[in-house]
Amino acid sequence: MSEDTTTAAAPSTPAAKRKRPYDRWVKFGFLILAIGFTVFLWKRQTVVPDMPGEWRRGGLEAAMQEAGEQRRSVVLFVTRSTPSQTASRIIKEVLPKPASRQALTDHNVIPVHEVASLANADLLKRYEAGDPPALLLIGPTGWVYNRYAGNIGEVEFAHGFLDCSKIKQPGLAGWDTDVDAALNRARDQKRPVLLYFTHAPLEPATQQGLAALLGDASIRADLEARNYVLIHVPVPDLKTWAGGTIWGIRSLPTLLALDPRGRKVATVERPLDAKTYLNDVAGR
Repeated sequence: MSEDTTTAAAPSTPAAKRKRPYDRWVKFGFLILAIGFTVFLWKRQTVVPDMPGEWRRGGLEAAMQEAGEQRRSVVLFVTRSTPSQTASRIIKEVLPKPASRQALTDHNVIPVHEVASLANADLLKRYEAGDPPALLLIGPTGWVYNRYAGNIGEVEFAHGFLDCSKIKQPGLAGWDTDVDAALNRARDQKRPVLLYFTHAPLEPATQQGLAALLGDASIRADLEARNYVLIHVPVPDLKTWAGGTIWGIRSLPTLLALDPRGRKVATVERPLDAKTYLNDVAGR
């Protein structure tokens, strides 16, 4: 009786489980497509929508210099590199409207669009632009007349923001806080000075007075015509502040008006508002 020595054949791999040579290339192709699509979406989101033609892209410093020379104001619109839905809506649905564009012409302003970045962070901080999107109306001397944060409509942009009939977030942004440098500049340029000594931070009564002051077009025009150098001196504690004796400051807020020779022409020891400015400052 012979012994069966036949070796059993190894089980064959099912055809469905065999890796085809081109499988890896198919997967690699899908991976490339997925990456490409992701990059496309990211690029699409980071592209700032086109601004209307009259808006300058960047160049705030140059615009402020031009505004000072021509006695004009600057409208600054600040967005992030990836615009929010609110910013995109303003760009697409508010700024291109005929009423908005006509208002820019009527008020003879210089419109500038800045994308917030590390490069312009200090400049935007000077005007207290805040979190984008933000709209600022900056006078030729650097005083922020009006500031809107977040959403805004076509009517409110033209009648409320640009004409300052609705003042939001009043303050002293844009006023110089380097007293010595500002006084030297005023002396060299033979310009009058407004020195405003206030509590730090500003009290509600001071803010309300500023809103009333800036809401008057004739006063804004007078401020621009006189070409003041504006200096803000925030005082945390008047009792321990040595400058109080130097400047003769007895209470806060106090406004000092100096002529181009540095001589004191007016002292106002109460919140600055429209009536106070006309009676105690402009009338001197």
